[in-house]
Amino acid sequence: KELEAENQMLRDCITSSKDFIELKGCIV
Repeated sequence: KELEAENQMLRDCITSSKDFIELKGCIV
């Protein structure tokens, strides 16, 4: 399930940055 792994990575990125502005860098 690639989507699950992708969501997990995104979730980890959100947790580490805790800043929605930085989230743009995570999606890239």
